[in-house]
Formats: sequence, structure tokens, C-alpha cells
Amino acid sequence: MAKIIVTSRYMRNSPKRSATNLVKYMGTHEGVERVAEGIDNTPATVRQQRLVQDILKFDSAAKDYGEYHDYENSPTKSSASEFIDAFIERNAERVGDLDGLVSYMAERPGVEKLGPHGLLSQTDDKIDLDSVAEEVGQHKGIIWTHVISLHREDAERLGYNKAEAWRELVRRNVTELAEAQKINLTNLQWYGAFHDTAHHPHMHLLVYSKDAKQGWLTKKGIDSLRSALGNDIFRLEQYKLFTMETDLRDRLKKESREEIEKLLAKIRDSYAPTSEAGFPTKDLQRAQAVRLSAERC
Repeated sequence: MAKIIVTSRYMRNSPKRSATNLVKYMGTHEGVERVAEGIDNTPATVRQQRLVQDILKFDSAAKDYGEYHDYENSPTKSSASEFIDAFIERNAERVGDLDGLVSYMAERPGVEKLGPHGLLSQTDDKIDLDSVAEEVGQHKGIIWTHVISLHREDAERLGYNKAEAWRELVRRNVTELAEAQKINLTNLQWYGAFHDTAHHPHMHLLVYSKDAKQGWLTKKGIDSLRSALGNDIFRLEQYKLFTMETDLRDRLKKESREEIEKLLAKIRDSYAPTSEAGFPTKDLQRAQAVRLSAERC
């Protein structure tokens, strides 16, 4: 079943390095290069194993992640990487409390790069990763972090296996993004990065208002954002479905009319009345009524 997954969190008064490193993680995280080379099923590195254990000690609820179950069943480099990534994505405001995690984020290479890094935004102006990281780290207001994810088969089928597609998705829906977060469109600032992971290609989306006093996100706002993005992503399939339904309805109308005409002809041929009183008017009227009903459908 086609599905879009949106996870939303926010940071407020977090350590500056948490926000700074999150931006750098978004912009330099390993992505399409790894997938292009295939899934790495070799055993997880010692560093990954230690980091997984550190995460579980830090937050035992991480054991409930589907990614952890995958790692537990098959402790490979890829499964360890996806579990660590999932923890970072869902706990962006707390990663500064785990020194090993911050280091892992900052040093990890990759992402599908449209230039020297993979950071995206509303304009095509050159983005300086360090400047953006400093800007976000200094921000005094709330910073929201969203992760928008698709299943691999949906991403491949719909063309969302490239950074450009995700960038244009957000750009098309920037008004809906601003409305969902109660931010004046002129104050809205967002940065994103596409991470082409093996099973759930996704986009990190970091959003805040240039006016630190603006911005608010409720469950209704999250649902509205999910709906807008989902409708956009799957709009072509929805159009195809509508077209198929219309074609089917038209075909049924045509076939019904043809069958009814055959029935009328059969009724006329079955009777040869010599007078008006002998003509089977009720049968004809009934068939004609059915034909009119079919034409109205």
C-alpha cells in the first residue's frame, strides 16, 4: 500500500552544537553512493556496535524501533547504520548529549550531492554549509525537524529517488508548509537534504521562522502537511485512477446502451401488431426507461 511517513520534532534551547551538527549531518550524510553500490551485509563495525549499545543505555525505548529489530536479527553495517540514523532523526534535539553520536554524525561521509554538499533550500543560490550550520545554531526560536519518508518501491516508481524531486516537492508546497506551522511566508526558512537509504528513502526538512517569536505546530498542522505532501507525491497515480474509473464508466454506459438497443429491437421483432391496441407498449416503455436511466449514469 502506498504510504508517506512524516515524523516531526522540534528543538528549543538545545545545545548549540546539537543544531549545528544536525545541519552538517543533513548535508553530508551518506546516501545514494551506498545504495548504488548495494547493501553492505558485512558485520557491523566495533564502533557501530558500541554506539548501538550507548544509544540503548541512553534511551531503552529505542529497542522498539523497527530498525533495531532489523539490526538485532542481522547485525550488519547497513542495519546498524539505519538504526543509528533512525535514532538521530527521532531525537534531533538530544543528540548533543551523546558525544559519540555527534562525532559519528559529523564525520560520516556521503549524501546525494548537488554540489559540494547535499543541502537544499527554497532558492538556487549557493549554500555555504558552515554558514547555515552557524545560523541555525544561533537561532533563538523554535526549530522544527521533519523526516518525510517513502517505501523504496514507491520512491522508485514515483521518481522520488533523486534529490531534485524532493526539493521541488517542498518548493511547490512551501505555502502549505508555512500555513501548517503558523509562520508568515516571508519569514519562513527551510533547509533539506535527501537521504537515499536502502529501504526508506527520505528527506530531512529543517524549518524555522526568521522572526523567533513566530511559529507553532499542532497535530492538525502535521496532518495538514502530511496530506499536502502525500497528495502531491501520489497525484499522478490518483489522476491515473480517476482516468481509469472514467473510462470504465463510459465503457459500461456504451455497453449498456448497446444491450438495451438489442433488447428493444428484439421486442419490436417479436411482435407484429396489426392495431395500436395490440402493440406491447408496456414492454417498450420499460426498455426505453432502462435506456434513459443508463444514459444518465
